Amino acid sequence: MDKTKEANNKRLTNLKDFIKFVESEVNTLQDKESELQTKERKTMTRVEKLKYNFEVIIYLKQGQVEVPQLPVATDYKDAILI
Repeated sequence: MDKTKEANNKRLTNLKDFIKFVESEVNTLQDKESELQTKERKTMTRVEKLKYNFEVIIYLKQGQVEVPQLPVATDYKDAILI
């Protein structure tokens, strides 16, 4: 009876140690998962920014007016300033 009790206690301590090990592994994996989710979110926002927000170099003549000049007063309400 004592041998069985000792064997069961030993098995119980081994199972408790294994549970602690598994819990620590789960915590480590959860930390890695949250870190990867953060990186993915940052990457996706950067991809979206690059998809729709890009730079284009345009050479324009300085001060060139494309609105037709009238003899009295030129109306600049339809002009676009770049």
